[in-house]
Amino acid sequence: MTAISVSYMMRPRTGHVRRMLGVAAVLVGAMGMAASAQAQVARPDCEAVAPWAAGFDRNDEWQPNALGSRHRLPRLFVSQETEALFGKPMLSWTEADAMSVREVVLACRQATKDRELSGAYNAMQSALVSRVANFSKALADARGRAGTAMNALQSAPPSLPLLSFHSALEQAATAQGYARLPAAANGLAPAASNAARELIAALRDLPEAEIATRVAEPAARTALAMRDGVVEALLTEVRAVPVSLPGLGLLDRMAQALPRDYAPALGKEATESLLRAVTERRAHIATEIADVLVAQIGESSRDFDAFAQIDQAADGNLLRQLPQAQAARVHDAAQARRQVVADALFSDMTTKLGALPATDAALDSVDAALRSIAAWPASAAPFKPRFEEGARKRRAEILAAVDKAEAGAMRGRVYETGDKAHRFEFVDRTRVFVHEPGHTAAGTYTEEKDGRIVVTVNGESTVLTREGRRLNGWHTQVSRTK
Repeated sequence: MTAISVSYMMRPRTGHVRRMLGVAAVLVGAMGMAASAQAQVARPDCEAVAPWAAGFDRNDEWQPNALGSRHRLPRLFVSQETEALFGKPMLSWTEADAMSVREVVLACRQATKDRELSGAYNAMQSALVSRVANFSKALADARGRAGTAMNALQSAPPSLPLLSFHSALEQAATAQGYARLPAAANGLAPAASNAARELIAALRDLPEAEIATRVAEPAARTALAMRDGVVEALLTEVRAVPVSLPGLGLLDRMAQALPRDYAPALGKEATESLLRAVTERRAHIATEIADVLVAQIGESSRDFDAFAQIDQAADGNLLRQLPQAQAARVHDAAQARRQVVADALFSDMTTKLGALPATDAALDSVDAALRSIAAWPASAAPFKPRFEEGARKRRAEILAAVDKAEAGAMRGRVYETGDKAHRFEFVDRTRVFVHEPGHTAAGTYTEEKDGRIVVTVNGESTVLTREGRRLNGWHTQVSRTK
């Protein structure tokens, strides 16, 4: 479950009074129960006990609640007859009280000569020493834990998860409502979460009527007192969500969680009001993000890296997080900018390439442009053919001029790498020396009519292609130096 946490302090005076009222209600209930528990049970004589014991039915059992309590007691012990006979209801008995009643039952069992009544006494004393005594002890513990937990919860800073938990407590006496409590406790602050889990555990040993008076009714009052402040704090938080993609994500999660997890606690009107605020804030943030992206697209360069810049601003994963209308704005701006950039860039490239001299360096410049064009993202695919055709056409023009200037026999020419580690030395019309690091090999060569050169060294032939002042086809490119 997505937890939306809004923690804030109530107005000092109002919050203090409400918390004190909640604590006072729990204390008053606890004091009343304590006073009843301190009074000892009566010890009636066997003449009064016998009619009561005659109504014992071991198969008629009572459970404190429908929450899966492990306690099952003979129903007679929680009857009005038992309260009238022993002076206090069994739900107020201490463990010592249960032992006192057992002593009365044991004495009457010894005194009676009625076999059936003796059997009832025996079953009753067995239940008193075990199930009733154990329940009395567990009930006292549960009351204490529930009171402490309720005090902690009512003193905790108001928040949406706390409001939701108090709202869920209103149905805590039902099996279905109790089953929802663990999930409702998710998202609580650590201290409140610990108190909630203590309370959930204690509820299983409380009688259903006490769950209502000790937990459900105080929780309903707390939820009512807390609701307006929580809603106002949530509205403030929604309006303050930052203009960012994470902010949009937070609002999306709120839009899902509010009706799914918190509508029962907030109520229909407040839930709808919050959802309207979330929608309005989301639209505002999306518009601002789209404005920024459109501006970034408009400021992209007009160089070969422009298409990558535009794609970064109009990234598909990013646009999917925006509302459709805003995503379309950014997409359309990107498309328009690509066209503007392509037109300006083509004109600029044509002018610059046209001004290049017929040199090997010019060929390098054209090759660099072609590599940049090849690296363009897929979004620039519609523009690539025109650029590649223009660059290749200019390269062919430059190469033809360089080849014409370099035409002639290879005799006497030297080609080498920039670091001079590899060198071809064409010594005459048929012989060539091939210099590699550490040794020089002698070979032969022939010039083909199409300008290619076949070099043979140690019986192995390699075909080299002339391209201006360069020779291509060797394991490394060499350029003419002589």
